[in-house]
Amino acid sequence: MNNTINLKDKLIISIINEKYETIIEFAEKYKKIELRLSQLTLTNEEIINIINISDLVVITDIGELDSNNDFHKINLDNVIEKIIIDCPINQINNKNLMKFVNKNDIIKIYSYHNINKNGNIVSGDNILSNILKKDIKINKCDIIKIAIGMKNVKECADFLLILEKNIDYNFILIPLGKEFQYFRIKSLEIGSKYMFCYINNAVTDCQLHYEKY
Repeated sequence: MNNTINLKDKLIISIINEKYETIIEFAEKYKKIELRLSQLTLTNEEIINIINISDLVVITDIGELDSNNDFHKINLDNVIEKIIIDCPINQINNKNLMKFVNKNDIIKIYSYHNINKNGNIVSGDNILSNILKKDIKINKCDIIKIAIGMKNVKECADFLLILEKNIDYNFILIPLGKEFQYFRIKSLEIGSKYMFCYINNAVTDCQLHYEKY
């Protein structure tokens, strides 16, 4: 029996600074994409068109958009099963964001980053325990994304062990730092549900290109 997994089946293309026509091409070709709305200029109609031709669209930055954005007004009835909303841990008290995702019964990524605004690693005890202590109701469909700056290879390996021991949760474990890039592949091999990569524009300097997988 061949248990080999196709890593590219788990890859999601992060999209920033692209024109609508290019995003359509990516959606048609790669099928799983992430729209970082704060770094894109898209109308609601264009967003729906992109979702329609994709298999999966992760939507990031909804909570950071200004009051003029009316994404919450568009009709999601026919695309609800194709989208995931990224909800940063530090925004779970954003009532508008949580009302939007809960009302539409959207699958959520609860994302945690331990890098502060100055780019420094925030030390903590057990990150997983800290996340689960938050007032979050995680069901079997939702996903916990932990994107963490690693101090050394041992720490990176330790977090991979945490993932293996908690495989009952849907995880995305993303080691940050260029020296830990290829641990992203190992993260997929041991059970991370998805991994983010890029084609033209990387979100961070440690994100891997699609073809590297």
